[in-house]
Amino acid sequence: MKKLMTCVAFVTLGLSTAAIAHPVNLLFDTRGECEAKQASVNHSDRDNVAGPVFGIQNNGEAQVFFLESFQCEYDDQVGAWHMVNHMGDDTAIGNAWDR
Repeated sequence: MKKLMTCVAFVTLGLSTAAIAHPVNLLFDTRGECEAKQASVNHSDRDNVAGPVFGIQNNGEAQVFFLESFQCEYDDQVGAWHMVNHMGDDTAIGNAWDR
């Protein structure tokens, strides 16, 4: 949970490209398109949060954080897929972040 709070504080302060780069307002026709964009953004942002400053040990751990925090979900009202920001939502974060 400490790692999650550190990342949330990082994003809240506006210092993270993660908050800017994850396109939560874009709509995608397919889940595959959404997940491809998510993977691309995750890959480019993980270097920005991995390291001792944010308590994330390595790029792999940062990748897991992004995969769990930004999820592709279908919106029935709009009829499209989009990334949903689940940072700070404990129900969306796996047990690894509670250690």
